[in-house]
Amino acid sequence: MARSLRTSAVGSLAAAVPVVAMDTADQSAAATLDLDTLLSLAQGGDEKAFGQLVARFERMVHGLIFRQTRDAALSEDLAQDVFMRLWQVLPAFTTAAALASWLKTVSVNAVISHWRQVDSQRRRIEAMAQAFPGQGSSGPVARLIEEEDRDQVRAALDMLPADLRSILTLRIYEELSYEELAEMLALEVGTVRSRLFRARQMIKETLERWRQQDERHFRQSGSNDAAS
Repeated sequence: MARSLRTSAVGSLAAAVPVVAMDTADQSAAATLDLDTLLSLAQGGDEKAFGQLVARFERMVHGLIFRQTRDAALSEDLAQDVFMRLWQVLPAFTTAAALASWLKTVSVNAVISHWRQVDSQRRRIEAMAQAFPGQGSSGPVARLIEEEDRDQVRAALDMLPADLRSILTLRIYEELSYEELAEMLALEVGTVRSRLFRARQMIKETLERWRQQDERHFRQSGSNDAAS
């Protein structure tokens, strides 16, 4: 059976793993199988079943990554990496629920890893700038945006360590509970609360420091104008 491994960032996510041609009857039959059955078949070497697993989960994975990066091409690329890793570790899963949890965690970690590797501060800021659209006025970041200049908030977010930036993004944008964050990131609930508190506090402290610097600059400029 001919196999191919396509990794183009513009291809479909399913193309990131070994694939075989599926006729309409095969697709219809596979689409009716439950996830645990597909997982079992895929672990037995059924590539069609694995393709269906990818198809079932690709929207979740791509969506989770895209909502953090706001970059379609980057999201496609990172999602492909996630599914490539899934193919390599597939035998380790006992249930589809465990597989889904793993996919969420690895997707988040893929974004964190990317942020850590990005050299350009402008690209990091632009990635975070789109992380909180339409969040209303109830969340902590939304309140900060109402009170401070949006560009400064973007820069303050960018200065957070990657783990704090990611957990705050997931809390605000994905609206995950402390318990869900703890499960996804393999942390204790207390650690989740602590990291969220530190992330918010660091943003507030950074914005306050910049505000004081602006005030000093303004007063100094006023004194210079008066002297002249």
